[in-house]
Amino acid sequence: MTIMIERVKNAIKQSDIQSNVERYPDVSREVIERQADELDHEYEAQARAAIAEMDEPTEAMIKAALALDDGIDWVKALFLSDYNSAQELYADVWKAMHNTALQEGKEEGE
Repeated sequence: MTIMIERVKNAIKQSDIQSNVERYPDVSREVIERQADELDHEYEAQARAAIAEMDEPTEAMIKAALALDDGIDWVKALFLSDYNSAQELYADVWKAMHNTALQEGKEEGE
């Protein structure tokens, strides 16, 4: 699996490529992809900036994490070092917070 920076960079790059393909129908996709490859370092900088901005969760993200109740024994997972439970718990918390961040503003039409 690639590191998160690489995954986010590639998502930004692919979004940019698709946007440019639609914006410039007279330019071949190959040319647009080649130009995007030349901007790889800029996509990485954008990915780092986007990830860094998520350093502080919003109130909605915190609420989503606290709302989790999927049968994991939190005390055992966090304080008794049950690695598998802790790993599942952290993954579930991350997903809940991340999905909430993606949805924020959608319900208000932003």
